[in-house]
This record gives sequence, C-alpha cells and structure tokens, in this order.
Amino acid sequence: MLLPLSSSDPIGSIPKTKTALIVDDVPSVRRYHETVLQAAGFTCLAAQNGLEAVAILKTSSVDFVMVDLVMPKMGGAEFIQRLREDPVSAHVPVLVVTAETKSDGIRKERTEATGPVGYVRKPVMPKALRDEVTRLLL
Repeated sequence: MLLPLSSSDPIGSIPKTKTALIVDDVPSVRRYHETVLQAAGFTCLAAQNGLEAVAILKTSSVDFVMVDLVMPKMGGAEFIQRLREDPVSAHVPVLVVTAETKSDGIRKERTEATGPVGYVRKPVMPKALRDEVTRLLL
C-alpha cells in the first residue's frame, strides 16, 4: 500500500545533493520512494533486485541504499552482504524497507551480521522515511 505525500510531512532536514539507490521489485513502490526522496533533494537510482543493484554500484557512487528484503534473483539480505564485502561500498548506509515487523527476528538475523542498517516498515510514511534517512546520514 502506498500512502500519499502530504505537505504536513516536511522533508527539508535530509541533507541535499545526495544520491540514493532504491532497490525494490515493485515498480510503484520504487516510484513512491523516488518521489519522497527527490522532494528532499536526492538524486535517485533504481534497481528491481539485488543483482541490478550490484551492477549499478559498479559504475555509480551512492550515499545510501534503500532496499526491500524479499525480491527475486537476489534478495535484500544477500545484496547487503555483497555491499559490505566490497571495500568501496562497505561504508554505505543501508535502509531496509520491509513488511516484516521489527519484533520479527527474521529481519534482524538476515541483516545484522552485515553491519548497521536502519529499518522502516511498509507502508512507508514520508516522515518515517525522512527521520530514518537523516539518522543514517548524520
């Protein structure tokens, strides 16, 4: 479910001129996240799975990655592991966007070993996204 953007959800505190890589297999979700982040001044790159994201990172530098966990070809947990194994991208903050609940240990187990990450739960509210991205980038 995608929620509408609201003018009451200020997004101005996210640092400007940053590049985000959005990795999600659902086109409407990718577009929604792009809309929210572009409104905050981000340049956005997009991939529909972890394999595409790995290919993008070979040619592009990003300031943070926003990734779904459940995707075809290469899921989010495996993508995060590959990201952390590459010295060039190991430092890049990751925001996991998932429908799994925070109390669900599956999410934490699948990403904890790969380094610190932030989490937001679907459906993503612009304010929750802004707050977590700001926390990751500051």
